[in-house]
Amino acid sequence: MEVATGTGNVALSLAKGCVRIDAIDYSSGMLRVAKRKASERGVRNVNFARQNVYTLDYPDALFDTVVCAHALQVLKDAPAAVAEMRRVLKPRGILIAPTFCFGQELGTRMLAVVPRLSGLRVYQKWTFDGFRRFIEGCGFEVIRDDFVAGAVPRCYLIGRKTEEPSSGLNG
Repeated sequence: MEVATGTGNVALSLAKGCVRIDAIDYSSGMLRVAKRKASERGVRNVNFARQNVYTLDYPDALFDTVVCAHALQVLKDAPAAVAEMRRVLKPRGILIAPTFCFGQELGTRMLAVVPRLSGLRVYQKWTFDGFRRFIEGCGFEVIRDDFVAGAVPRCYLIGRKTEEPSSGLNG
């Protein structure tokens, strides 16, 4: 499953290696673009649907993997969103969550205003360590991480769902 698929680039890239992918977004406009791309590429195993990340319309423990690429920083209630992603993951399921680290340094914090030009607000300005603590506090064991420096540093985390989330969701 991919949460906040946008125009579907990640889901469409993963499609060859998957039997089926459910890719959701709240924006109907983004989903129209994603569906058009899938049609043009002949991809038929990705199901694009409009859903709210805070109330996913799936039963508990359905998915092996949830991907949420570069979206957590623009979600107003990231802990609630990750809790919902965790709910739909099978026991020991995998969360793949790359994000921008707008809190990594002063210059990067100032760049957090740039997404507003496209109508997005950055609510979470994590550092690499802060994002790792956040994911761990949401009930995941980080099994792989990487930091990529740049104008806007990025943090790539892969977490495995643990038995119970800890109480420190805001890391």
